[in-house]
Amino acid sequence: PMHVRCDPASPRRLAVLEGWLQCARARADDERAREVEALLPKRVKKKRAVVAADGSDGGWEEYYEYIYPDEQAAQPSLKILEMAHKWKRQRAAEGEEDA
Repeated sequence: PMHVRCDPASPRRLAVLEGWLQCARARADDERAREVEALLPKRVKKKRAVVAADGSDGGWEEYYEYIYPDEQAAQPSLKILEMAHKWKRQRAAEGEEDA
């Protein structure tokens, strides 16, 4: 499978899945809607460094990447990132409880 950000068809892929889901919901086909929902991508917020035209540091920009379920196996680091975010949320929640 090709990585989403390298695949120019990924916006079309998302649009087709969203249309299919709307159609299934309009027909009240709950089973088909669940199947299509399982195919929808996870929206992941990422940051990347921005370099100005003169080569100076332009800071960071945030962007979204779509990770499809069939492509998650190709990205083992995503699981580590998810675990890190979960740990950070737990630490933040523990800090709120102590306050």
